[in-house]
Amino acid sequence: MSEIFDVLEKSQSIEILVALQDKDRLFLSELLEILDTKDTNTVSKRIKILRETSLIKEEGEEKVSGRRYIWLTTKGKKIAALLAEIGKI
Repeated sequence: MSEIFDVLEKSQSIEILVALQDKDRLFLSELLEILDTKDTNTVSKRIKILRETSLIKEEGEEKVSGRRYIWLTTKGKKIAALLAEIGKI
């Protein structure tokens, strides 16, 4: 449990989860646009950490080399929903 809190404390982690909440999947470029940032390095690091904690998944698109889809796992969806509710308070 504390591993999830450690991840959520890092910049952009919560924003990434909430951005993915209403989407089936996004490309990194689409996520950067939603987050209104050009900091690919930080977002890529957060994606890696979120993937390692099983909150998101990634998969490459065969037709376009280097493009990867990002989406929430079931666990990630639950946490994103809770974060969205907290944001309403």
